[in-house]
Amino acid sequence: MQTTKPRQRPLIQNPEAVRRRRLAAGLGQVALGEKVGITHAHVSKIENGKSSAGAGVLFRLAGALNCTVEDLLA
Repeated sequence: MQTTKPRQRPLIQNPEAVRRRRLAAGLGQVALGEKVGITHAHVSKIENGKSSAGAGVLFRLAGALNCTVEDLLA
């Protein structure tokens, strides 16, 4: 029997980029979370490199922060 690993969501390679862009946009973690549809705790974990984000969250983060997904993953 072959087992498969669960798909891992990509960790944002430069989580500080999310924080910098959020602050530059004048958003708090709560406000960004509301725009993206995630909790402020998840925003915090993403910014600290402790949580990953799925493709949908990455695209919504990029849209809310006026950048590309590549900017968040680079």
